[in-house]
Amino acid sequence: MGVLTDRQTKEEEEPPLGSVFCANVFGHYMLAHNVVPLLKRARTPNGPGRVIWVSSIEATIKLFDINDIQGLRTKTPYESSKALTDVLALTSNLPSTAPWAVDSFMRDEKSEDPVVSSNTPTMFLSHPGICATTIIPLALPLIWAMVLSFWAARMLGSPWHTMSTYLGASSPVFLALSSKAALDAAEAAYHQAGGGRAKWGSSADRLGVGSVICTETEGWGYGGVVGTPVVEADRHRPRKRGAMDLTREDREKFEELGRQCWKQMEELRIEWDAILDQAEKKAA
Repeated sequence: MGVLTDRQTKEEEEPPLGSVFCANVFGHYMLAHNVVPLLKRARTPNGPGRVIWVSSIEATIKLFDINDIQGLRTKTPYESSKALTDVLALTSNLPSTAPWAVDSFMRDEKSEDPVVSSNTPTMFLSHPGICATTIIPLALPLIWAMVLSFWAARMLGSPWHTMSTYLGASSPVFLALSSKAALDAAEAAYHQAGGGRAKWGSSADRLGVGSVICTETEGWGYGGVVGTPVVEADRHRPRKRGAMDLTREDREKFEELGRQCWKQMEELRIEWDAILDQAEKKAA
């Protein structure tokens, strides 16, 4: 709670920058903006370029506060940052976010080629399921206890306990290497039902066979479709306790939240671009 990054410049006054927010969202956000000119030059069959966000199954919209976008006042900055990731990626192609997501973040200021300028990169959202990693150091007996508990959850029917990082990488690799036609086909059912982008998660069955499946997202449901899920597999998949079908009101709230998040993120990016450019000039 309230943990800040190390100072980015030698200026006496520097805006605060949340450590978890920067590590999980803002650092990648700045990087993605700076490689937009390269992404815009991607060609068929796999073009335009793609920005693939890695979220988490622990992303919880109820733990995100639009008035604390960096998570400086929350006890759950990780969940807050992953919820922000979901919101940004899933609303990136909506008309309400276009002034910031497309016209600002995706703008290539150096290109005068109208074909390149209109070749807008696509954002996709993934998560690795639940993997056994060493991100938190544990004694060997506890590591084996963790793996055993994950295996038990898989045997009880959880589709998300991928356990290995190899299977956990399935969804981002699928989004990175699949053809545009394959990705369009995967999301077609959601778009045809009035939805939008889907959150793609790495999954594994009881035998450890991996797959990539749509993940229900709080406030967005399955692919942004209001009401009962339109894909049969989504309807039969185990859900989080207390999960409800998406309502039109919740969908509208999510879209408005996306608009506000994109606006704040672009304002923050522009502010930090200016700060870093000024610091670079002074150092030259």
